[in-house]
Order: sequence, then structure tokens, then C-alpha cells
Amino acid sequence: MAEEVVTAAVFGDHTQAIAARLELDAAGIPAFVADEHVAGGILSLATAIGGFRLQVPASRLEESLRLLDERMPGGGGTTDWSEVDVGVPEPEENEDGEEAPLQSPAPSPTMPEPIEETLTLREQRAERLMTGVVIGIICFPVLFLAFWRVIQVFVSDERLRPESSRKAKLAGVLIVVGTTLWLMALCAGLGRAFY
Repeated sequence: MAEEVVTAAVFGDHTQAIAARLELDAAGIPAFVADEHVAGGILSLATAIGGFRLQVPASRLEESLRLLDERMPGGGGTTDWSEVDVGVPEPEENEDGEEAPLQSPAPSPTMPEPIEETLTLREQRAERLMTGVVIGIICFPVLFLAFWRVIQVFVSDERLRPESSRKAKLAGVLIVVGTTLWLMALCAGLGRAFY
């Protein structure tokens, strides 16, 4: 029968949880971070599931807590691991023995805000064409509507960006292919009906 596992510590940061697990593993205490892969992929999910829980065998809990308190930040005394902060670097001393003032990091060059252009009606239609084509391949009458939209996109005088143009051209090709497949299926069905 497997031994019961208990939570030795809860971390708000994935890196801290892994560091603590590695410390316990190095000391020979089997440990794992519960829900590590679930919360590690989606950081906001870590908060929802209660942080990163470091799990150890119940029989080794006291030893684990003592080891974590000795080797991890804040040594000695009980530490609330979910609130561990890396802190601020200590000021360096000058040659005179005085503390040098902390320098703020150099400002990073600001990136210009991306200009978000609104799509023209022509571009909106081109963006939605693929959805119409896919539905049209499943339900043949919708293919006619998609064909009409392709015509509207290509005869319009409004702006059409290259990526929207590529989507419209691909939709046009797929309409021809879809129509051909539907007509072949219809002919094959009619051929069987008459013979």
C-alpha cells in the first residue's frame, strides 16, 4: 500500500517550488510538485488551484520542513513559502567605506504602440470566407453564398491587405474544388439511379 503524501509547502512561483523539490531530492527525501504541469503551462491557473504544492511522504514531513527552513531563503524559523520575495540587491560600498547609492536600471527603449487599423468591409468578408467555404463543402447550398462573397471581395474598390487577399484566393480555389466534388457526387448518384 502506498504511503500517504502531504503538502510540505505552498509556493506562488513555479521556480521556487522546483528549487525546494530539488533540495529535498538532494537530501534523499522523495518529493514532487502537485499539479506542476497543469499550472506551469497557464500561470493564472496556478492561483486558481492554490499555488504549487510541494508534496512529501507523511512520515518525512517534519524532516522536510526542517530542511526547507535551513536551506531555502529566510533560513531558521518557519517560512511562508507563498510569500518569499527575492528582495532588493544590497548596496555596494565605495572605497571610502560608504554605501554607494543604488542605481536604477537603465530605461528600456520604448516600443511604439502598434497601430491597429480597422478592417474594411472587403477585408472582413475576405477574413470570413474560409468559414463559409468549410460550411459550404458540408452543406452544398452555402457554397453558393461563399462564391457570391468571393465575387464581392474581388470586385470591390476598398483596400485589401495581402494576407486577406491570400485568404480570399484560397477560398476561391476551395470553392471550385468543393463544387467539383459535389457535382461528381451528384452525377454518380444520378448515374446509379438510372442504371
